[in-house]
Amino acid sequence: MDDIAEIERRAREGDARSAYRLGLAYNRRKDFDQAELWLAQAAHLGEREAGLNLGRVLLGRKKAAEAEGWFRWAADAGDPWGMIELARVCRNAGRPDEAEPHLRAAFDAGEPMGAHLLGSLCREQGRPEEAERWYRAAVGEWHTDSLLDLGRLAEESGRPEEAEAFYRWAAGAGVAGAEWRLGNLLLGRPGRQDEGVERLRTAAEGGDMKAALVLAKAGEDRWPEESEAWYRRAAEAKVPGAALELGRFLTARGRFAEAEPWARTAADAGSAKALFLLGGLLAEKLGRPDEGEEAYRGAAEAGFPGAMRRYAMCRDKRGDQEGAIRLMHTALEQGDEQAALYLATFHSEAGRLDEAERWYRHAAGRGVPRAKRFYGRLLHARGRLDEAEQQLRAAAADGDREAEPYLRRLLEDLERTRGQQVQEQPRQQRPRGWKGWMRKG
Repeated sequence: MDDIAEIERRAREGDARSAYRLGLAYNRRKDFDQAELWLAQAAHLGEREAGLNLGRVLLGRKKAAEAEGWFRWAADAGDPWGMIELARVCRNAGRPDEAEPHLRAAFDAGEPMGAHLLGSLCREQGRPEEAERWYRAAVGEWHTDSLLDLGRLAEESGRPEEAEAFYRWAAGAGVAGAEWRLGNLLLGRPGRQDEGVERLRTAAEGGDMKAALVLAKAGEDRWPEESEAWYRRAAEAKVPGAALELGRFLTARGRFAEAEPWARTAADAGSAKALFLLGGLLAEKLGRPDEGEEAYRGAAEAGFPGAMRRYAMCRDKRGDQEGAIRLMHTALEQGDEQAALYLATFHSEAGRLDEAERWYRHAAGRGVPRAKRFYGRLLHARGRLDEAEQQLRAAAADGDREAEPYLRRLLEDLERTRGQQVQEQPRQQRPRGWKGWMRKG
């Protein structure tokens, strides 16, 4: 192998290939200034591959406009990968219509990746039939990764048998991710769950941590210890969503202190759902309400459903009922209908019974769980027994078992009230019979 000093000497003398090799060497060393310098020199000297690699170096340095120019140079020189990289830059810049002809040209120049990426572009644009055609074209040129995408298209369009065939083909060809996709598909098919689990286990044991995450979810109730182990492996491998799922799994089993760091890890990674989980752990399980409130506030600001309501409940617990009411109104405006139930309860506790009734009626009308029971109890307390009976009977009919004892007490009160009404009615005068007439005579 040539010494680096010798390569540099030749490059300085104007040898295009040496300049190209020197640029690659500097790029491997992460000396990007020198890499740019020598790759540019090689490209100007006619080394086609240098333009392509210079574009990649520039793109890595966030110089997209300059990179695009060099990719275009490589594409114009007939480099199919220059065409592909140019298409990627166009797509990422929000110009997908410009990307498409470059990908077609790359495929026509003999690069099946062009067809594969055309399939992906069509899929992104909601053109599944065209996407399938391009993926099939890529498979026809032995681009086996496209098998996975054909399987996903078939699965999404409700063709599970076809999806299974593509996933099996992809798995047999060693395509990364095919085994877990096949396992996940089989999990959802009647009578195929055990086969799905075995596929997932094979993939997970082979190091596919996405499969480990799916396997963990599938086994929570059947083999929780193994499930936990897979959750941990997936979370430690930083599989998206795994830390959150491990936190949820531990929370559901009452292991709150163990769950906290995993929920926090997921929250730090930007998961609003994890912030919501963390808020519940801190505020309700670990005795740290101030921290819990902050987590709920963060989840609410991220737009997670129900978080604003929980944040309001935290404010109420520390005595800020007016602030809690304002937050509940905000939650309701954001579409959280359950907030109406809590809003009604806050008004009821503050003695504003007309407002409470208004919001209980709203919640009951929207089918919020427990709302009919609470509405019925308020009506009962306000002496409107017939209306209360209607609400409590409806709650019981909806399956709210806690409504039943309130309904029994209401019916007892109704019976007592009706009995009193009967007793208090004035005696009707009896019609005078013949004896009266006799006395009168």
